[in-house]
Amino acid sequence: MQQRACDQVADDLSHCTQWRSNMLGGVGHKRASLRMLFGGATMAAICGMLDVKAGQDGDEAYEPVRRRIRTGAQEGADRAQPPGLFGTAESVIGASSNSGHERFAEETVRMCGSVRMNAPLVSVVVPTFNRAHLIGRTIGSVLAQSYPALEVIVVDDGSTDDTRETIARDYGDDARVRYVYKQNGGPASARNTGFAQSRGEYVALLDSDDTWYPWKLELQIGCMQRDRSLGMTWTDMTMVDADGKIVDPAYLRRMYHAYRSFPNERLFEHSLPLADVAPELAQVTGTARLRTGNLFSKMIMGNLVHTSTVVLRRERLERVVGFNESLRYSGEDYDFHLRTCREGPVGLLDIPAIRYQQGLPDQLTASRYRIHMAENMLCTIEPVVRENRAQIDLPEHMIRRKLAQVHAWVASERLERGESKMATLHYLKSLGYWPWQPGLVKPLLIAGLPFGSGVLLRDRLRALRGHWRGNAEKKR
Repeated sequence: MQQRACDQVADDLSHCTQWRSNMLGGVGHKRASLRMLFGGATMAAICGMLDVKAGQDGDEAYEPVRRRIRTGAQEGADRAQPPGLFGTAESVIGASSNSGHERFAEETVRMCGSVRMNAPLVSVVVPTFNRAHLIGRTIGSVLAQSYPALEVIVVDDGSTDDTRETIARDYGDDARVRYVYKQNGGPASARNTGFAQSRGEYVALLDSDDTWYPWKLELQIGCMQRDRSLGMTWTDMTMVDADGKIVDPAYLRRMYHAYRSFPNERLFEHSLPLADVAPELAQVTGTARLRTGNLFSKMIMGNLVHTSTVVLRRERLERVVGFNESLRYSGEDYDFHLRTCREGPVGLLDIPAIRYQQGLPDQLTASRYRIHMAENMLCTIEPVVRENRAQIDLPEHMIRRKLAQVHAWVASERLERGESKMATLHYLKSLGYWPWQPGLVKPLLIAGLPFGSGVLLRDRLRALRGHWRGNAEKKR
């Protein structure tokens, strides 16, 4: 697969002066003069760095990943016993030690015999990179699950710290934990490697800085066993800071702004109390509900799914194939969840079931990765809209406004980096989708001044304002 990051789109776009007539036609734009005025580059240029080419069928584009995952999964299914500790490709490791994990054990809910010992296997894929100081806490939260049938696949994405030694020391005697080492390729590549090694009927995703509540898997598997049409479920989350202090007890809707576009009754077609699914967990679920439906159209407005909360049914995963590995720095989750929702019904357990870690300097949500978030969202959403417009049940104005917002976001990030030419291009494309945006006048003028003088002037004014504020605070 090509490994060029999506932020290189700008370099290709800068050489394009014409665009194809179907660039905006896919969303019903009929004013040819406006298209010419606010023209941009072709979709092929936008997605040229991705494995999913604009004119290429989705199954063909993901076939290399499909083959790798299926081959690895078959090899895993054929293994009566995994290979010895710390082989070149993978190793079985585990933790008989409970050191550092007591608080998860203390939270475990007594299940009154509701969990059958022949429960379907869940493979938990945990990608990690240089997080030896956190990985034990994360694995411990999985091993403390009240759900009994699970395996943990830790994919070390080229760590240079003592991740390998930490896992060998703490989990070397637990056959539920497997360790896979690979060269660094980003979270998408690491998760695909985990998929290839997984053997479960269900596959769960967990980032190496997050932790689960001990009843999470039992509740989600119970919902998916009850409704066999659900190919994926996810949950709400509790956001904690770097010290573990709760900042937001139910953070999903605050983090993912697309929820604001739809009230629950419009977003999901059906719902039922979680207490009806798992009466033995009524003390945990309270009045929370399982909400289900077909969300592909709604996902066009933005991501609704948090990856560390996800459980996938094997059949759905095989249709979706895997993560797009060229979305290396961020955005791979939205692309994956969008394609998963396209394949059929999904469900949200409207209850926080994980602790979502924020405030760490190595997180891909850090501000320095925003340009990648913006570019990768653009690379995801425009091809999907163009190729699946007939299946998207949204008003035209909502789609056009969303595309305008994404281009404006890319433009803003480019302008912050001093890339005036590319910022101007994306501002104009944003206006092409949605002309009435008074808020773009000022940044477009800044970007349009010759020789980067607008950016220089903006930076000088910012410095002066900062100086004045500093002096005012000193006088106080």
